[in-house]
Amino acid sequence: GTVSLALVGKVKVADLAVSEAKTLITELYNRDYLVDPQVSVLVISFSPKVVLVLGSVNNPGVVEIPHDRDLMLTEAIAEVRGISRLGNPRSLKLKRLGGNDDSQQIDVNFSKILTDPNSEDIVLKEGDTIWVPERML
Repeated sequence: GTVSLALVGKVKVADLAVSEAKTLITELYNRDYLVDPQVSVLVISFSPKVVLVLGSVNNPGVVEIPHDRDLMLTEAIAEVRGISRLGNPRSLKLKRLGGNDDSQQIDVNFSKILTDPNSEDIVLKEGDTIWVPERML
């Protein structure tokens, strides 16, 4: 989220577009240090945004959200190689963090998402945790 620059020091560039970061750095150098500075900004990698998929899935763990599009619930479940044979696809729990560090739990019938053409998939957000419980035998 920050870069260290000669003469200027640390500059926060988190949540800025590349063009915005370039403009900010150019302005900082132009103030007191250089005349008409030429600045290039290159993004080497993006900070990963992730969701957790836990419980009765075949390979529980962290799933990275692509930086250029949304991650859907069905994709996240596919990334962990699906729900295990002991898992209950009708009662997934989605824990979502709110803006004030509060959280909400959403009950999801994953089977319905897969089979009902009128049911919409769920867009996952950074920090979401998906829990797949075991079936009641």
